[in-house]
Amino acid sequence: MARPENVLLPYKNYVDLVDENDIFLALEHNLAEIKELLGAIHSSKLGYAYAPGKWTVAQLLQHVIDAERIFDYRALRIARGDKTPLPNWEEDDYARMAPADHRTLADLSEEILSVRKASTLLLYSFTDDCWERTGTTSGKQVDVLTIAFLIVGHMRHHIKILRERYEIQP
Repeated sequence: MARPENVLLPYKNYVDLVDENDIFLALEHNLAEIKELLGAIHSSKLGYAYAPGKWTVAQLLQHVIDAERIFDYRALRIARGDKTPLPNWEEDDYARMAPADHRTLADLSEEILSVRKASTLLLYSFTDDCWERTGTTSGKQVDVLTIAFLIVGHMRHHIKILRERYEIQP
């Protein structure tokens, strides 16, 4: 599937992080980036936050897991023709309530990879007409293709943060 056009904010910021024009190629490249990053994280770094009030590495990893599941749910609902507006979700509330700091790196890594596999399988299941279906999420119109690119762009955004602010380098 080719890159979406006329993407609205805030989705545009994430979609613009996807250089690939084909979503399946982007997912493949992003999976390699995820594996490389996870391999560079030392378990002693899971409790590290780069500044007071910022998420720990474990909380950030949990966030990308939670976010991807929500993006998948939104894509599924819209692809199936559900026109019910989908509300926003408060990521800081999720981070506060998730027991991320009690999890191991192996556990978080396995879940990230499992969720990405599920995302990829879901996206491969869509027919051409599914990609163009639109719905409302967080008060904004969005199509399934944009959500797919958002999945990759959101992950790339957080990989960049982990590299730059948390100083995790492959």
